[in-house]
Amino acid sequence: MSISLLFCVNLFQDETEYYPLAWESYRNGLVYGPSNIPIATASQIATGTLPRNAGGNQIYLSGQYQDIYQLLGGYNPYTVGNRDIVRTDGTLNPAASLLYADDLNWLDQASRTGTRNEYGVLFGSGTEKSDFSASFNYLKEGGWGLRSGLSRFSGRVNGNVTPTSWFKAGFNLAANRTKFNNSATGGIVNPFYFARYAAPIYPVYLHQQGTGQVVLDALGKPRFDYGNENGYTRPFNSGRHSIAEHLLNRDNDLRDALSARTYGEVMFTPWLKFTTNISFDVTNNESESYENPLVGDGYPSGRYSRGQSRSTSHTFNQLLNFNKKFGSHTLDVLLGHENYNNIQTGLTGMRIGQSFDDIYVYSNFITINSLNSSVTENRSEGYFSRVNYDFANKYLLSASIRRDGNSKFPRDIRWANFWSIGAAWKIDEEKFFNVSWIDMLKLRASYGVTGNSETANYPYQAGYSIGFDDDTRPGVILSSLGSPALTWETQKPFDLGLDFAFFKNRLSGTIGYFIRNSSGLIFNVPQPLQNGGTSGGGYTIAQNIGSMTNKGIEIQLTASVVRKKDFNWNVTFNGTSYKNKLTKMPEITPVLTSVPFRREVGKSIYDFYTRTYYGVDPADGQALYLGAITYNPANSRLKDNGKGGFDTVTIDHNNARQTYIGKSSLPDWFGSLVNTISYKNFELGFVFTYQIGGSVYDGVYGSLMSTATAGQTYHTDIMKRWQKPGDITNVPRLDNTRTAQYGAVSTRFLTSATYFSLNNINVAYQIPAGVLSKIGATGARLFISAENVRFFTKRKGMNVNGNFSGQTGDTYDAARVINAGLSFNF
Repeated sequence: MSISLLFCVNLFQDETEYYPLAWESYRNGLVYGPSNIPIATASQIATGTLPRNAGGNQIYLSGQYQDIYQLLGGYNPYTVGNRDIVRTDGTLNPAASLLYADDLNWLDQASRTGTRNEYGVLFGSGTEKSDFSASFNYLKEGGWGLRSGLSRFSGRVNGNVTPTSWFKAGFNLAANRTKFNNSATGGIVNPFYFARYAAPIYPVYLHQQGTGQVVLDALGKPRFDYGNENGYTRPFNSGRHSIAEHLLNRDNDLRDALSARTYGEVMFTPWLKFTTNISFDVTNNESESYENPLVGDGYPSGRYSRGQSRSTSHTFNQLLNFNKKFGSHTLDVLLGHENYNNIQTGLTGMRIGQSFDDIYVYSNFITINSLNSSVTENRSEGYFSRVNYDFANKYLLSASIRRDGNSKFPRDIRWANFWSIGAAWKIDEEKFFNVSWIDMLKLRASYGVTGNSETANYPYQAGYSIGFDDDTRPGVILSSLGSPALTWETQKPFDLGLDFAFFKNRLSGTIGYFIRNSSGLIFNVPQPLQNGGTSGGGYTIAQNIGSMTNKGIEIQLTASVVRKKDFNWNVTFNGTSYKNKLTKMPEITPVLTSVPFRREVGKSIYDFYTRTYYGVDPADGQALYLGAITYNPANSRLKDNGKGGFDTVTIDHNNARQTYIGKSSLPDWFGSLVNTISYKNFELGFVFTYQIGGSVYDGVYGSLMSTATAGQTYHTDIMKRWQKPGDITNVPRLDNTRTAQYGAVSTRFLTSATYFSLNNINVAYQIPAGVLSKIGATGARLFISAENVRFFTKRKGMNVNGNFSGQTGDTYDAARVINAGLSFNF
């Protein structure tokens, strides 16, 4: 069984709070904004008590003004009149009760309890000269989204044969077919986004104004409220509806994957072996997308698209291995060659203008909108060697060298040499070392040069797009600039470690220190006009732009807390801490800014660079930012800093200085804690992950603290807002004319990235063999497990698990999955 886990943000789902807050934001905008209306009059305008013109707008002096009901799109979910919702003192009319309270929670209606069913069988047999195994698995899962789910058939066959003492061969063949019924993960259709931001006055279904009765369609079913009919003009994504689009659209994928492996091994002598490996992988994807003509991107005619892609790759290597012992000396030498080839093809097309419902083929759509195909190929080749030397199982030396070429880089610089050296000393094997409680103690170190070629295919060449034709002549445009000097990104890792085991292996682990110097970092760099770029930064090219250093320590400890005949408890802890610093940037682009970060020499790519939020001015509720670029009495102020001086602050975010603020998205520590407990036939395991330190820019929270009145809900922290002169708070006044100023990227929305998560719990019971003898089973295991059990973080609903990007987003989060099952062995 799978049940959904939403990182629930503290939103106003209490409809009695939202209308007064939106009213206050609108009222304050009239008072403090360019209109400069007296507060008493502004309160009347926001409520809607002033005289109106023929168009329904209120008249004050020479201006026309809407009331809060009009501003929120004509939605009145209450039993009172449209101009009686919020009184002129800013409070909700006590006579107001909800007409359709059960239709305002979008998340409840966009989700369900998911299901997961999985079945599998594995069997095998063997003789002295051969072995064979096969497995088959079926999985069917219904996601928490109303229409989301997948089904998968997978199988694997494996065999090995040794016909003679000098020859061995084998194969492994795996295949699976997966069907995906996708739930939208981005944009407006994403139900996370819609449910998170839509104000709790907007219903899922269409209701009659005044009565609140649900509007039915011709078949007598409730109609979804698209926000743009029956007199409604919902300001939040008018004409869109995440649930309706999710149900009416189609977003399906079919994936077939085949993976084949085979090898042959020839033993020339007991110490000389030749092995060849061949692998082949092919993945076929078929996608289908339908967007309905009623609401969303397919409105008003409907559109249908299909896509097919194939990825085919093979790897072929040949390995000659020498391994021989000479007294106390053991020498292992490997020589090898490997090549890799990958070809990807694609075909996509779209037609628009739907003819009939529920027919999802191209011929049901009238006009070809697009039709494209593509083919890309990438090859790499490498020659390599490795030497391992062992003296008396005490002194270990290793060295490797390889030369690799990759078609992604220009012909004259596509080959590069990489190497590594390493050494280890088993101190516990020394005769002079006689410590009874130390079972193993090994010191090790390594250094080398590795390469990275992760970039697009053929980025060194300029790219052109064809198909831009007129009536008589073919047309082509430049679509990408080439980077003729692009080559390998290289790393020089140094590792130093100590491995140990104490007290008859009751405590074991490793402590390591690493430094990784990276050079030739590949980034997409905007090009200036003289290099073929555009004033709007329309062209970027992949370039080796700089160097960077990562260094840190890694720790892993495993302890046998309890070791008894019937009861055992083992704990494994691991933690990592590292720092990052740029050591070189190109002269033409010495600084790259990507809000809220800035990249330059001497700084980390994870260092925050932004405005410093100073707080709220108690006099008028304005948001203040530290440091004015230009002191201007209209937007700059001096504030007593309590240290015998004054700070220069500004209310204009565009006039605020941006600086490094001394915070990073890198945590101080991160890792996991794994517990495994067994008692007789029972097993219990649970896994924690953690992150200590670091900061995250919570843009989701920033959006929910917006002072706009565009039909978007608020975070509950908005209740801490400034409301009257003298209020001491960190939340500025509600003011829909200051949305950009108050919501500017700054330290205001930086939050601790520390978290603690209970990732997994497993409970199992091994059924005794005596119980199973009647059915001929040799073993059976009953189990129940839960994944993504609980997540603790600084702010409820903020998910920072799994990356150091330093920012949050409106994405799907991991589901809490509860599984129960029974497995048999025969």
